[in-house]
Order: sequence, then structure tokens, then C-alpha cells
Amino acid sequence: MEIPTQTELTTIYPYVVMHKPWDMPEGFNERLTELAIDDALTIRITEEKGERNIGDTSNHLGHLRHNFLTDCQAPEVALLTKMADVAVREYLLMAYGYQHEGEIRMMGDALWQRRSHGENVGVSTHTHPKADIVVTYYPRVDLDRESENVLRRGGVRFYDPA
Repeated sequence: MEIPTQTELTTIYPYVVMHKPWDMPEGFNERLTELAIDDALTIRITEEKGERNIGDTSNHLGHLRHNFLTDCQAPEVALLTKMADVAVREYLLMAYGYQHEGEIRMMGDALWQRRSHGENVGVSTHTHPKADIVVTYYPRVDLDRESENVLRRGGVRFYDPA
């Protein structure tokens, strides 16, 4: 399936950032959102000392270690994985002049912050150990009303200096 897209590469020293909006078929983002919400709720931490825990039960960002991209067998997730593969190869070529021919290993989590539960604060500062490239896809962005709380300002709040 050929999906119309465009690519913009920006340097935010010392990093090179790629912005790649995709013109997805009707219904794709809605279905991907449903799958991601279901996954995000399913992997919330329920046991304080679980072996797969990342974080804890003190807030909504704690989740179980798993791979949404391989665990969810829906065609929308398979297409998202293909899109990430294409984008990473394009990034490597554009940013570094490197044409990668091998496998692109990836893992992914779904994050959903429920407004109704006061969870919509964005993603707090964190790193991605053992990750060479971080890819983020937003199937839907719901804007909040203007807020005095700096953590609730803006359409896409992503805090990651790593």
C-alpha cells in the first residue's frame, strides 16, 4: 500500500529530528487509537512488585513491559510497524547518508492519558535505554482547554531530552 507522505528534517543541536506526516486511509487512525487505548489499559500495573513492571502504581504512566508492535496482531499495527521501518531507513539515509539493508528491530508501547481521570499531563522526562532511534506516532491529538498548569499546555506534550 502506497501512503502519501512528506518528510521534513530539522537539526535541533545536537540532534536531527524528522517530522513525517502520513495521509492515512479513512478509519486507520480511529482503529489504531482504539487498539492503543485497549492495550494501554490492559498493561496498567496492578501488582506492586510484578516482574514486568516499568514504574509503579503511584501514577498512570506505570505499565507492564511488553511489545505492542508484536503482541497486537491487528493489520493497523502491522502497517504502523511498516511505516516506522520505512521512516527509520529514510532517516538514516537523510541524516547520516547510511543505507541500512538489514533488519530494524523495534518495540513499542501505547500511551493513553484519560482526561476524565486527570491523566493528560504529557510524557515526563525519561530515556530509552538501548534504543538508537525513538519514533512517535500520534493517531489522534485532542487539545485541552487553555490551562495555567504548564504541564497541560499545548497540543502534543512530549518531554524527552534523551
